[in-house]
Amino acid sequence: TTRLAHIVDSAKLAGLQVAIINNNKTVWTGNIGYRNIEKQLRIEDETVMYAASLTKPVCAYLFLRLVEKGVFSLDKPIKHYLKKPIGQYPKWKDLGDDTTAFNQITARMLLSHSSGMPVLRYLYQDKVNLIAKPGEKFYYSNEGINLLGFMIEVYTGKPLEQLTKEEIF
Repeated sequence: TTRLAHIVDSAKLAGLQVAIINNNKTVWTGNIGYRNIEKQLRIEDETVMYAASLTKPVCAYLFLRLVEKGVFSLDKPIKHYLKKPIGQYPKWKDLGDDTTAFNQITARMLLSHSSGMPVLRYLYQDKVNLIAKPGEKFYYSNEGINLLGFMIEVYTGKPLEQLTKEEIF
């Protein structure tokens, strides 16, 4: 816990809650810091913490493991891994409006947030159109990582949950 306390202090975090799980069993938990700094309320075992974006690193790691196995390439346009043109998938139909640009998008661009995709579709009238040319600029994009996960599922024919159990967990 001393090392974790140092990390919390150096990163200027209010607090951190950690659980280490091996073989589906919790082997260690720890709480460091405060759930409310102003009131000096420390984090307790029962404190509910907000955890966001955990699927992004898991999806990225899964994809990179599959790259190592030769299933995917970082630099091959993702259109090659889809069974149909992108505009024929209901969730991604808006990307079919500019297939020339979409067809340039690679997994490396999705992983580095340089695909030109928006952060969240609801910020753009529930559309997922490109907001920049692929590879041109950095735009953090939840939609890009979601598209990567979708591509993995379509190409492998397996849900991400099953693949992560097989490859990671």
